[in-house]
Amino acid sequence: MTSPTDFAALMKELEPYRKTDPLRYLKAVAAAGDITDAGFRFLRAEVLHALAMKLHAAAKICNLQNEIVVRPEGVFVNVGGILMESSHTGIYLKSSGTPYPNQGEQLARTLARMNIGVSTAVDVGANFGEISLWLVREYPQARIVAIEPSSDNLDIFALNKNAQNFSTSRLEILKHAVSDKAGTVALSKGAGAMNRVVAAGEKGTESVSCDRLDALFNRHGIRTADFVKIDIEGGEPKLREALLALDHRVRSYYIEFSQFAPLDDYLALASALLSMGFACYDETASLQFGTFEDVARHLGESFAPGPMSVTNLWFVCASAG
Repeated sequence: MTSPTDFAALMKELEPYRKTDPLRYLKAVAAAGDITDAGFRFLRAEVLHALAMKLHAAAKICNLQNEIVVRPEGVFVNVGGILMESSHTGIYLKSSGTPYPNQGEQLARTLARMNIGVSTAVDVGANFGEISLWLVREYPQARIVAIEPSSDNLDIFALNKNAQNFSTSRLEILKHAVSDKAGTVALSKGAGAMNRVVAAGEKGTESVSCDRLDALFNRHGIRTADFVKIDIEGGEPKLREALLALDHRVRSYYIEFSQFAPLDDYLALASALLSMGFACYDETASLQFGTFEDVARHLGESFAPGPMSVTNLWFVCASAG
C-alpha cells in the first residue's frame, strides 16, 4: 500500500488523465490502493460513468443498434433477445444502422412458414450458441441438442448459456466433432467461429472425439428430429453417409455450403438428400429447386464470386409443409 504522502502525489500526477483517459487513471489508482474501499466510492462512480459515456458515444457514432450489456462475467450484445458474449469476438458489433440479426430468427420464420413444428432440434456446429439459444427460447417445450467440438467456443457458449434471462437448463451440449467415422480429429484453435477440422499434425490444434451423426443420434436417444442445422466449416460433405442412414428420421435440414470443401463433394451431398425425396430450397426458402441440375447451377453461381463464398440450403422432407 502506498503511503498517504506518496498517494497524494500520485493523485496529483494522475489528475490530467482523470477526464482524458479514465481507464488509465483507474488502473493507476487501483495499483496504489484498494479501489474497492468505500472511501473510493465517488471516484469509482465518476470513472465508471465516464467510461460508460465513452462507450455510448462510440456506439452512437457507429450507429450500433444492438444493446450492449456489461456484467461481471463479460460484455454481451443483445442479438434478437439473446445475449452473446463479445469480449472474445467482435462478430456481434459489426452492424451499423440496423440491429445485428439473430440467425435463429430467419430459421424460425421459415420453419413456421413450412408448418414444421419443433419438438426436437439439433444444432451441429453450434459455435457460440446463437442459434441453439434462440431455439431454446423459441420452442420452450422442445428438446434442443447442440454439438460443438471446440473448447474455446464451448467456453464462450457456457458464458452465453448462463447469461440469458430465460431458462436454458433444457439445452444439451455435446463436446464432439461430427465426421464420417468414429475416432479423433485435429481441430484448429484461435479461429473463433471458423475453427474447423484440419490435417493431423498441424500446429495450434486440439484433439477432439468425433463420430458419425447417425451414431450420435443413436447414442443420445434422438429418435427423430424436426430440424437439424449443419455448419461445420467444410466438413458437411463427410456427413453424406450418415444422412442417408438417418433417412427420414430428420424432417428438415439447413446446411452450409462453402468453398472449404470441393463443389463436387457438396453436390454429392445434395444428390443424396434429393434421392431420399427431400425438397431443396435456397437460403431463405423462397425458391425451390426442381432438379439436381438447378441445385448445381445455383451452387456454381453462389461460389463464383470468390474463395470466401458461402450459402446455405434447406432440405425438407416432402411430407412437411
